[in-house]
Amino acid sequence: MSAHATIIGTVATVPKLTTFDNGGSKASFRLAANERRLDRATGQWVEGSTNWFSVNASRELGEHVVMSLRKGDRIVVTGKLRVRQWETAEGRNGYSVDIDAEGVGHDLRFGTSAFTKKEYAAKSAAGSESQPGEASDLAALAQVEQASWAAPAAA
Repeated sequence: MSAHATIIGTVATVPKLTTFDNGGSKASFRLAANERRLDRATGQWVEGSTNWFSVNASRELGEHVVMSLRKGDRIVVTGKLRVRQWETAEGRNGYSVDIDAEGVGHDLRFGTSAFTKKEYAAKSAAGSESQPGEASDLAALAQVEQASWAAPAAA
């Protein structure tokens, strides 16, 4: 049995893509989820404790995460929760809560986002079909992403 959860939080580290010898890839980053509550006595919102999660996104989702998310972005993550026990060489130990992401997106309560649907390449003249996640696809997505961050033209 696996526990699924949806967490809203802030990207706390720059997402990092790791590529494996077998051709697979995984993006990882830390997510901070702050608890906010209304103090009825003052009528003000008060920051509570912060829960920390290690988020892992595999394959194309991970590649899209690295191209789409920035440290400080408010996001929504849904996926499988895993609790991991760890111990350092110095004898410190503790627990980490990991999320194996199944979906990631910007939290639109705090801003806007433009979605670029990935287009898969058609068959080439040689008859071979481009596979999702190939370097040409990633380069095209990176160009779209760079263009979306370009400064607006002066009016």
